[in-house]
Amino acid sequence: MSVLLDPRHFPAYNQLPSDDGYLYTDFFELHGNIYKPSHDWCFMGEIVDDSLATIPFLRHRLVVKDKEGTEIVVSFYLSPGDILDTSLLSVGNTIFVRYAEQHFFMDGTQGLRIENTALIYVVPLSLSTICSAHRAVTPNKCMECGSQAKQICAKCKQAYYCTRKCQVDNWSVHRSICHVLTLVAPVTFKENRFKSHIHTPLSNIY
Repeated sequence: MSVLLDPRHFPAYNQLPSDDGYLYTDFFELHGNIYKPSHDWCFMGEIVDDSLATIPFLRHRLVVKDKEGTEIVVSFYLSPGDILDTSLLSVGNTIFVRYAEQHFFMDGTQGLRIENTALIYVVPLSLSTICSAHRAVTPNKCMECGSQAKQICAKCKQAYYCTRKCQVDNWSVHRSICHVLTLVAPVTFKENRFKSHIHTPLSNIY
């Protein structure tokens, strides 16, 4: 199974911890006297409303839909030096938020409060397109015949093949998802996933 389909690393909104100050042991563990993330996780949601995305004084507000169909608000609370590229904040694109936490806004809505653009990544692809592409690949399993495999596609580095022949025979199928896997690689490759955790719900106690 692709890591993107693993709810531990890519949870839906209702599976996220909250930033309300309570300890969520499924996401944090004690290191000395400091709680840190026990693993990396990343929320993904397709933008369904971008009408307030490019209005700075309204905090670049989006509405996104997660993989379970839950619609939430994503609102940006950035420092003056943190520049947000709004060119991809459009309906139909998918936003990824590392170490996302549920947040309840003063207007009664709920969603994600983004304080650092280093923890977001946006791709010009729908969520269904992304999930479909990742359902087609299984680590170490040949995409053509299903045998154990070690060779990988040189471009996306996520499709496996047992022989060169299988790779050639499968190209007509793989070519349609190769670019999708490549675009999403910055949040699915392990060496890219575990970025610094900027804010934790326990930050007020240490």
